[in-house]
Amino acid sequence: MQLETFAPIPGRSTHGYSGPIGVSTGGADLGIGNQLLNVAKTYDLARPQVDDNNDFKTANAYSVSIAI
Repeated sequence: MQLETFAPIPGRSTHGYSGPIGVSTGGADLGIGNQLLNVAKTYDLARPQVDDNNDFKTANAYSVSIAI
C-alpha cells in the first residue's frame, strides 16, 4: 500500500495517488535547488542527474524529484 497522494506529477508507478499523506511542491520555487543541481552536474561527474530517484532502483544520483 502506498501512503502518499502525490500531486505534482500524475501517473508515476513509484508514487501513490490515494494515500493519507499529501505530497505537493509547496507553492514556492526559488530556483535554488536547480542551481545546486547544475553545480553538482558540473563538478561531480561520477553521479548522474535523473528525473526521479524514488524508483527504488536508482541510487547515488542527483534528482529534483519534482519537476514542474
